[in-house]
Amino acid sequence: MKELIKTQNQGGSKMEYKEIKVSELKENPKNNKYFSDISEESERNWNAFIENIRAFGILEPLLIRQDTMTVTSGHQRLKAAIEIGKEIVPCVLYNPETDQEDEIKLLSTNIFRRKEPDFFVYAAYIEMMRTEYDPDERGDDGFHPHPEESIKSLAEDTGKEIPFVSSVDVYNLWSEEEKKIFNEWYEKQEQKPTDVDIQEEIKNLEHESLIKGKDIKELNNDIRQRQNEIDKLKEEMKKSGENKNDEIRELKSEKTKLATALKKEKDKTDVDVQIEKLFKALPKLITESAKFASNISSCIDTFTKLGVNSLRGGDAKMTEMNFSVVEKQIDRFISYFNINLLEEIK
Repeated sequence: MKELIKTQNQGGSKMEYKEIKVSELKENPKNNKYFSDISEESERNWNAFIENIRAFGILEPLLIRQDTMTVTSGHQRLKAAIEIGKEIVPCVLYNPETDQEDEIKLLSTNIFRRKEPDFFVYAAYIEMMRTEYDPDERGDDGFHPHPEESIKSLAEDTGKEIPFVSSVDVYNLWSEEEKKIFNEWYEKQEQKPTDVDIQEEIKNLEHESLIKGKDIKELNNDIRQRQNEIDKLKEEMKKSGENKNDEIRELKSEKTKLATALKKEKDKTDVDVQIEKLFKALPKLITESAKFASNISSCIDTFTKLGVNSLRGGDAKMTEMNFSVVEKQIDRFISYFNINLLEEIK
């Protein structure tokens, strides 16, 4: 190992450059939690990566956590070096103040290197960076503020749009049970979901969470509560001149979701009532159905006998008349049955 070449300070952590034997370095166990190897994604890309390292060497040093000698950034470079037989690799050593700082560096240094990492990489990164932007962290209720500046900063850090970052914030506030529902949806998709797909699914699940288990009375109360809050904010705007439009817009959105759920709940209740009536009428309908079937069967027998007898006698006019009489009788039975069926289930 060569002597220290250079030291520098970055983010409060002392950084120093050294060339280190690959045998002294360890993989970070958390790396596989977030990222797959290039070789697993594409053999062609891995071979090209290997050839690049063989031709030009490792141009960017690996980032190594000094107290554990684990790789924070550079797992693919280390694997490539081992594969082509390099014994020494350039490294930058640093000592993070916390384990979370090391994990943040692992995520942030890889997000832009990888071709569109999984949603969960962004979720983990944004969740940890919230501590950086919101020093007080979260309250007992699990809620944290959403200052506009932090949303913008996180969007810039991740290369994502602000609505995506906001959706990730919602996901990170969910319970483990709620996250599990989203995670299962994500894993079932044949192709990796787009940011818009993810935003829509989180929006839909959040909507379901908002109305879950609530009856008509509770939904009505929630709608009134949202309207009262909207009216209160409007009054505050008039008095203070402070802009409350974003809060009002959010409350209106929740009110609309609750109103939609209320309508569905009422429609469902109406259907339940109709089903209950149908079940009460079912015994009588079964009896009427049996009578109807018997009457139709009798008419068909009569129809057949009249047809045969008329044809034997060679009286075509009488045959037509007899058929007409039986046909009208069948129509009367059908009409009677339908009317009674409709009356019973109204």
